[in-house]
Amino acid sequence: MSKTFDFKEQLEVGNAGEELFLKFYTDIRRLDGRKGDFIGKSGRKIELKTDSRTTGETKNFFIEQYRDEQLNPGGPFQSLQHEVYYFTYMFADGIIYWFETAALVAHIEKHAEKYQQRTIQNKGWSAMGYLVPRASLEDLIIKKERINE
Repeated sequence: MSKTFDFKEQLEVGNAGEELFLKFYTDIRRLDGRKGDFIGKSGRKIELKTDSRTTGETKNFFIEQYRDEQLNPGGPFQSLQHEVYYFTYMFADGIIYWFETAALVAHIEKHAEKYQQRTIQNKGWSAMGYLVPRASLEDLIIKKERINE
């Protein structure tokens, strides 16, 4: 049985994740979210995806490829087009995984047939992506850390 997500609830999860991220990483500043969520002192942009589950609840990342039924790029595929350098993924337990966006996209494109495709239904739209076991991306992780409030 698939779950239909509520956009407002998911937006609240994302906003809470961004606030926690900003509290921990004090050397970044917020962007408007259209072409990245944050920018560091180096000028490199960062995209943050927040999962409402903990790492104990899932062994996967959901890596979005298309953000709508018109097949517009989503997730790291969209981030790459906006020259976002870091793609970060944070779980509800405050564990953050940092990836270099181009390397992550190249890996997903090369190995897409190994991953289960998943359509995520939201009220009014759907997104398509892959369930990617975290273990399969271990070599691509730049940094993994736990942040706390």
